[in-house]
Amino acid sequence: MRNREFWTRYQPGFRTARAPIGTRAFYDEVTARRYALEPHIPEVVRFERWSGCDVLEAGCGIGTDGARFAAAGAHYTGLDFSPTALALATRRFELDRLPGRFVAGSITALPFADRSFDLVFSHGVIHHVRDTEAAVREFHRVLRPGGMALVMVYHRRSINYHVSIMVVRRALCLVLAVPGTTSLVSRLTGEPPDVVSGHRALLSAHGLRYVRDPALFLSHNTDGPANPLSKVYSEDELRGLLCDGLRATSMQVRYLNLRLYPGGDRFSRSAVARWLERRLGWHLYVEAVKDAPPVVASAGRA
Repeated sequence: MRNREFWTRYQPGFRTARAPIGTRAFYDEVTARRYALEPHIPEVVRFERWSGCDVLEAGCGIGTDGARFAAAGAHYTGLDFSPTALALATRRFELDRLPGRFVAGSITALPFADRSFDLVFSHGVIHHVRDTEAAVREFHRVLRPGGMALVMVYHRRSINYHVSIMVVRRALCLVLAVPGTTSLVSRLTGEPPDVVSGHRALLSAHGLRYVRDPALFLSHNTDGPANPLSKVYSEDELRGLLCDGLRATSMQVRYLNLRLYPGGDRFSRSAVARWLERRLGWHLYVEAVKDAPPVVASAGRA
């Protein structure tokens, strides 16, 4: 329930776009910022290769990537449990005159028949649900034999997890214990004052447990201080999530996420950063193919 409430109230882009939500300018701002910060997404997803295919985006948000699939010619379906997300995604497609459908539902109990899709795409979603394994089983179920699940989760072996979150953010949170430091931390990090105030409230509510408990601190320091749950995975842990019949064919790492640091966005575009992000990036992608069921030979007549 807390997950649903959080993602109904908050969608990526709400904090960064200045234009009124739901306007053409809003969608343009969200799109421009998404692909400026994460230029690897089109490279990894290769939207154009799914032209003519049945694509399900499990956790579609406001339809930013969905619009790329539809514009490239995919038969697109977006699923989300947030009515806010679905309304804004539908509005986006209407403004762009793009074909597609949007369905309310949970990624752990997909409201689709077996073998309905050629691709299940899920970007930064399954690490926010408790029963991640159930979501993966559902992806397998609705894929056709030979179909692909393309999934991104947060990467445990990343600079963002081990340094930015578990060291730098923890230290800054302890600074918030000193009265009157909210605006200082906001200026240092570039985080909006309401976000910093949210961390201060969590520190007040939980005391030092807030910074000592890795799971608690992680959840509130990925997508916002009210986010109920976030998880991280190593490559081996992600491979272990895949159910029988869903076979990993490739894994890759992207996105350093250095926005916390002065000059971080500029450094992210350097050759050194591009080398680092493929090893210690925050986004871990897996491409997994659904194997065809074994062929059982029929017994011949005697």
